[in-house]
Amino acid sequence: MLLKKDRIISVFFLVVAAVLLVFVKDIKIPNNLTGPGPRIMPYLSIFLMIICCIGVFFESFKNKAKQEQEKPFLSLAGWKRLTTILGILIVYSIGLLYLGFLIATPFMAYTLINMLSGEHKISIVTGVVAAIVITAAIYLLFSVGFNVMLPPGMLLD
Repeated sequence: MLLKKDRIISVFFLVVAAVLLVFVKDIKIPNNLTGPGPRIMPYLSIFLMIICCIGVFFESFKNKAKQEQEKPFLSLAGWKRLTTILGILIVYSIGLLYLGFLIATPFMAYTLINMLSGEHKISIVTGVVAAIVITAAIYLLFSVGFNVMLPPGMLLD
């Protein structure tokens, strides 16, 4: 059996989903909570992730002609870009810890917008406005909509 990239990726993310399930169990639920609690969204997301992974895995068996023509997963430039994005996300997670959501997120969003725009360059003003709008939308959704406290940052406490 030829291991296609679709199968490898779907199995990888099934393992990631299993690990996430272990961590979601550790989310504390307040005793006085009457609603579904803070675990519902992670469980729902993981459930959808598992369904998608299973679908991708079985879909990869359908087209045998495509199996023979499969190209490499990523080129060298693609791997460099993926590694850079991973580095940005690591720096962002550290930034969340020390600077908090409201300061770290616009910088991360601006950086990723520019990286993912490819050859279509985005002006600085458009990138800054988009980063601020993205940050504000996420903040409003979670802080106001879901009443979830976002990281304030240790330096600003």
